[in-house]
Amino acid sequence: MKEQKISMALRIKMRNAEAFDEAVRREYIRVHEDGHLEWMLGSKTLLAYFLGRLFAGDMAKYSRRKHAMTWQWGDGAFPAKMLNALFGTTTLKNLRQNRENFEPPRDFQVIDNLFDMMEEATWGKL
Repeated sequence: MKEQKISMALRIKMRNAEAFDEAVRREYIRVHEDGHLEWMLGSKTLLAYFLGRLFAGDMAKYSRRKHAMTWQWGDGAFPAKMLNALFGTTTLKNLRQNRENFEPPRDFQVIDNLFDMMEEATWGKL
């Protein structure tokens, strides 16, 4: 596996660095030689959801009022400027903001399953 060229300052801000590592292993994220990252699952909105979970603690929750799943923001910071630079985009902050309390992106379950698996593995080590 290629070495992940992500700054330690950014890695420390991750709520679950193992989930990031697993996303790289599963080839959801491609690490380029120059240090840039490429999202391989298509949708930039899904990337924003993944990064929102990774850094801010976002998640999909069922809303009884809306009778549907909604994208709920976590309480952490979302380092949009640094993430946009890494992924070569300018839209992550807006994509995330436009979906707060609305339907999560298509295939959000793929991301939720990744985080659930990593959290279960962490609890199993305790």
